[in-house]
Amino acid sequence: MRIRTKLILILLFLGVIPLMVSGYVSYYKARRGVAQEIKKRFSVMPEPAGNRIDHLLYFRYNDTLIYSRLPLMQKEGNVGEKTAFFKLVKERYTPYSWLGFIDRNGTVTAASDESVIGSSMGEDSCFQRVLAAEKSSVAKKEDVFYGVPHLSALSGNIPVIDFCAPVYDSAGNFRGAVHDDVKMSAVATHIIDLNVPQGEVYLLS
Repeated sequence: MRIRTKLILILLFLGVIPLMVSGYVSYYKARRGVAQEIKKRFSVMPEPAGNRIDHLLYFRYNDTLIYSRLPLMQKEGNVGEKTAFFKLVKERYTPYSWLGFIDRNGTVTAASDESVIGSSMGEDSCFQRVLAAEKSSVAKKEDVFYGVPHLSALSGNIPVIDFCAPVYDSAGNFRGAVHDDVKMSAVATHIIDLNVPQGEVYLLS
């Protein structure tokens, strides 16, 4: 083998191979560093986003309970007053897309949208939970039930999460339930302005 060929091989061995090894090590470190940075930045998003969602839905939960305890809801009839009340709430609080009163038979008797008065809500899952609690042998207590995000026909087939609370008259007789839909778009809007370093928050599904 000529000296020139040997020299080229030695240079390749001493130069290219270490360069390749160095490049691989640098790539590995960079990849690991990027992964750690992404993980660090991603980890700061769920907690504040979750807190905001909890905050929004917690107050809707409490509102529903308060509405169910109003003397206006506990009395039979008063359809006009109840409807006016639901309309006012929807107008003042943008997260709501629909509010109404469902009687013990599952019929909408008052609502923020008068066109649905008389509609049957007996098969509604949230209302069914109210009925199940009412029929159970466990001691009765006022509570709020909520469903899972779904498309609501009462709200124009938009994604909502609904809340229901049983209504009892002054004698403790079951009268029906207050039912309201909270727009999922309102939940999404509530979190998109979170200040996250080099990232954005979205609500999916």
